[in-house]
Amino acid sequence: MPNNPVSDVYRFTVPRAAVTEATGIGDSPVAVQGNFGPGTAGGGQQRSAYAWTPPGYDADRAEEYPVLYLQHGGGQTWTDWVEVGYVQRILDNHYLRGNIVPMVVVMANGNGVDFPTEITTRIVPAAEEQFNISSDGDQRALAGLSMGSGHTLSTLWAHPGEFGYIGAMSAFGAPPATADVEAINEGTKLLRVYSGDVQDFTYGATLQLIAAMESRGVNHEFAPIVPGPHSWDVWQKSLIDFLPRLFTEGGDA
Repeated sequence: MPNNPVSDVYRFTVPRAAVTEATGIGDSPVAVQGNFGPGTAGGGQQRSAYAWTPPGYDADRAEEYPVLYLQHGGGQTWTDWVEVGYVQRILDNHYLRGNIVPMVVVMANGNGVDFPTEITTRIVPAAEEQFNISSDGDQRALAGLSMGSGHTLSTLWAHPGEFGYIGAMSAFGAPPATADVEAINEGTKLLRVYSGDVQDFTYGATLQLIAAMESRGVNHEFAPIVPGPHSWDVWQKSLIDFLPRLFTEGGDA
């Protein structure tokens, strides 16, 4: 993969055992297709993902890039953060202003799978095979909106320490009884929750999540409410706030 002076969005495949070649052209995503094999978390379906790489991305750089795995919501798919949420514009603007650490952002298909298994055994290995990104939990982030927040939090409860930075937008859920709170707190540098206002139909569920984490002693931050409903305007503003907090000491923006 070339070292590009501008940011790029790549489409790559997440196969059963090996990753096929990915290519990029300027600002446009390009297709590389592949299949999950039978018995994978993806149920044998064809699965793809997008990856945003920062300007000057160097596939041969000695220091691996930190990586954010960013998930879509219900009724959406892996393309929506790019095609509806315009995440590349958010990232480009933050990067040009020096607000974020150079990172790779992976957006994969979270539909119809056991997501904690999918992310840890399929998506992450495929991304690490294809891109020069870190496998260190302190250099990995996981975030999602609505259904993607549920996927994000369920992965945190099941695999504490695998992703050091966690973002949950229009979030819901609660730590299960089996959650190892000590391991979660020790392995998580930042757990930040976002919500729209009372127009957001998950607003009540988000408050219940916050109460449950406080009751269990899970360290977290509850960001100021973003005015608006269950919508991309809320999620874009949440991401704008979240990105500068990644891979910094203490998770401060």
